[in-house]
Amino acid sequence: MLSQTLVEIPKANPVNAAILIVVAAAVVVALIVIGARRTRKSTAGRGGVFSRGRFRQLAAEYGLNPVQVKTLENLVHKYPVPNPYTLFGNGPALDAILQKAIAEIGQQGQTEAVKEANKLTLYRIKQAIEQNSQKKDIRGSSQVASGQEVTLTGPSGTRYPSRVAAVLKDHLAVEVPVDDEGTQIRWKPWTPVHVFLFKSNGQGFSFETRVGGYNQVRGLECLLLKHSNAIQQAVQRRFRRKSVEKPCYFYAVQIMSVGTGREQTKKAVAQTKGALGTILEVSAGGCSVKTSFPLAKGGLVKIEFETEKNRLIGVFGKVKQVRKSQPMGGIMHIQFTQVSRQSLNRINSYVYEIG
Repeated sequence: MLSQTLVEIPKANPVNAAILIVVAAAVVVALIVIGARRTRKSTAGRGGVFSRGRFRQLAAEYGLNPVQVKTLENLVHKYPVPNPYTLFGNGPALDAILQKAIAEIGQQGQTEAVKEANKLTLYRIKQAIEQNSQKKDIRGSSQVASGQEVTLTGPSGTRYPSRVAAVLKDHLAVEVPVDDEGTQIRWKPWTPVHVFLFKSNGQGFSFETRVGGYNQVRGLECLLLKHSNAIQQAVQRRFRRKSVEKPCYFYAVQIMSVGTGREQTKKAVAQTKGALGTILEVSAGGCSVKTSFPLAKGGLVKIEFETEKNRLIGVFGKVKQVRKSQPMGGIMHIQFTQVSRQSLNRINSYVYEIG
């Protein structure tokens, strides 16, 4: 009975064994390839397989230098992004990855100088991508977005800030501008007006138009400006600006010679007595200060102000332009000439709300 239940096991065929080994090896290789593809797709997301070469090419096209390209590439690997190519859209994905990196820098055991240098590299990545993203010509005033800040200049040459309330069929409705005393500026119908605006990426545009009338739009008293299709592109701002509206102190600066002979050097010395002003807006490249006692165009100045409580910032600059204001004084437009990395990073943190 036992002998009847036994099954005869055939001897292994060497050829069949070799085939099985080859097939098994092929299956293992296929699994590895599939896994690698899945990993790369998870990194690239809807953009398809991630290409390091394509990523570097795009980064260069957006104005990043080799150090910045390598830094951004390292961030992509450190903080996985569903689609790395979306970083060049200057949107939430870029801000999120930079926020994580800046927060981690603050926790590292490096010297403060190294930390500030690394932070500045990240902010410059943001600035380069922002300047080169969404570049688009505006062919007509009907393409201007609601909420866009504009500067209006009438026949007197005085400039007034305003904001677009709505884009109507035949007119651009902007909030009625006011002077420094809060009095509305109302030009007569058909008065020529020059309109200037900056997009969020720093592109500047201007056009000439005429007053079409006044009306309430969305609950606001609005100046109606006739649409124009003759829009000119102006010089692009290098850095984003942000309103501050906080008090500041500024000091006139003189260049003095220190030492004698070949060892003689020039040194910027700020006066001990300062003047009070209001810093209106700031960027990584400069600021505007309203004061009753403005310095002359070309004058050197030191400015001290706070963007946030207990975060004092001190910078040196040059007055590039002075615009008169009523009833006295003026607004100094200042270009920074000397800023520490720490102060520059504090300004960038305030402007971009990152870090």
